[in-house]
Amino acid sequence: MMQVKNLDTCLNVFDAERGKKAGDGLVAMVLARGVDDFNLVRHVFDITDAAKTKHLCLRQKRKKIMMSAGREGTPKIVFYKEAQ
Repeated sequence: MMQVKNLDTCLNVFDAERGKKAGDGLVAMVLARGVDDFNLVRHVFDITDAAKTKHLCLRQKRKKIMMSAGREGTPKIVFYKEAQ
């Protein structure tokens, strides 16, 4: 979950990066925005390779891309498994 300055800017960057995420073990499932704050964004992904995904989250390049999307502050990243 992250706060962004402008959702449209975030969506443009998100869409441009969509294909690259699959190679890092991520498949986009849901992009949601806050009800009370439209610039509060939550991305939900199906993780096909946890090691690659965790490595992706630590890369400086990824942080720069997120900042170019208008991210404000530090995003909250949570890894979980679907309940059966």
